[in-house]
Amino acid sequence: MNKIRLSKYEKKQIEEIKKWGNKKPGKIEKKINDYLGPVFNKITDVLPKSFMKSFMDILNDVGGFLAFEKDICKAGKVDSVADFVNKDLETCDKLANSVQNWAKGIAGLEGAVTGASGAIGVLADIPGLLTLALRTIHKTGLCYGFKVDSETDKIQILEILCLANSATVGEKNYYLSGGSMVSLFKASGEAVAVGATKSATETVLIKPISENAIKAQQRKVLEKTAKKAAEKSAKKALEKSTKKTLERSAEKAVERSGQQIVERETSKVVPAVGAVIGLAVNVNYISDVSWAARRCFQKWWLEENGKWDNSEYKDAEKKPIFEFDAMDEESGESE
Repeated sequence: MNKIRLSKYEKKQIEEIKKWGNKKPGKIEKKINDYLGPVFNKITDVLPKSFMKSFMDILNDVGGFLAFEKDICKAGKVDSVADFVNKDLETCDKLANSVQNWAKGIAGLEGAVTGASGAIGVLADIPGLLTLALRTIHKTGLCYGFKVDSETDKIQILEILCLANSATVGEKNYYLSGGSMVSLFKASGEAVAVGATKSATETVLIKPISENAIKAQQRKVLEKTAKKAAEKSAKKALEKSTKKTLERSAEKAVERSGQQIVERETSKVVPAVGAVIGLAVNVNYISDVSWAARRCFQKWWLEENGKWDNSEYKDAEKKPIFEFDAMDEESGESE
């Protein structure tokens, strides 16, 4: 492997990404999670999975809509988001920093208002804070040249949301080593496409040709027909797998992110000081989300520019963020 050439700034950021990856959840946070986690799990168990998916889909779409791509392009002096991949990392980081500061300001204001309103305000704050968090991830991604253009891109946004704050070292290493659900899905998707193509070709093309029952011109037409049939079959299989993966990712994201927010929101229901606590809690949460997004998209930018070495994580502790097989169709549930 050729030696990767890095600038002094890039080297420093790679070290910062590794530090973020090795940072463990705090002891207080772990105790809160141990206490409230089982309670929240019981709540999500009784909620319809279709509701959870729709809930997260709507918030994810709204967050992406509010990212305002043109603003970032104007600030970065580029014609399109894709141009940021060719910008230097420091420029991308400065834009991401401005996104983070704006989001923290809005989160603090929202937290102060809802915190002062007691329990009702706290309940109203949850969807608002989640939308702001997703918007922050989307907009941070734009700063590095990453734009949500497909359903699989949405999965990556949900992964980053789950990596904020409560992720273990193993989960962060899994992502940083290239083990994103998106990369798993693409690899599995290729296998499905190959299998579908082979099956369609064997059915439509190979058998008649082996019997030498057609002429050259007919064979050419048949080959074209077989190719179209294979592409259609592969596309259908991939669409089904994408839908299943996104559904399960959304469910897991609701569980993880919902639990994180509920744990924090409960601290706001304190008479007299709710506004102060609300401001602090919201700012801290958005800060965690912002840093998770920045570290993940820095890694993505470095990878796109051939400056990230996944092999360093070969022997590291790794644990999938969403623990299910992306291409498993045997869900055990009725569609």
